[in-house]
Amino acid sequence: MDDTAAAEAPTVTYEWLARPSRPPRHPQPVPAGLAAGGASTTTREARVSAPLTRLPGTGRAPAAEHMTDVTLDDVLEELAEGKADCFDTYDECAVLAGKARKLRDALAELAEELAVSHNVIGRFFSAAMARLSESMERVARKAEAMRGESLTAAESVETAHDAMHDAYRPVQQATADAGLYTPSARIHNED
Repeated sequence: MDDTAAAEAPTVTYEWLARPSRPPRHPQPVPAGLAAGGASTTTREARVSAPLTRLPGTGRAPAAEHMTDVTLDDVLEELAEGKADCFDTYDECAVLAGKARKLRDALAELAEELAVSHNVIGRFFSAAMARLSESMERVARKAEAMRGESLTAAESVETAHDAMHDAYRPVQQATADAGLYTPSARIHNED
């Protein structure tokens, strides 16, 4: 790239919408026409986080680093979906193991039929058919192992779901009952 091409490259200017004590992870571009020198800017989707809301009676909002787009209900819903996915995998693994064993048996029957009816008895063919049958048995064993692991994963996800619900739902409810915007950090309430 020569010097003239570098000088003609468009300038992209970013401006922070809010200046918290730490800058946000993704800067927002300056709207078109406001950039220095009239250069074009890139566009990004609008922020998905909730706008900062003033706390009632204080005229202040929580600091930006304390705001999040993640809610307890979102997390609990994702964990419930994860548990359902684990159970689906559990069922699919049982089907996979059954089909692999059925294919293994069909390959053994085919090898027998070819040997008896069509005189296909070569060393390489017999070894290849035996190897295919063994591969299907390995697939079936791996599927059975995966089935057990997916059940363990479902139990772990359910444990995480219940632990999050038990730990955070009472805090969320107490915060709402007290009419607070956000609960205080647990460290502030420790003795």
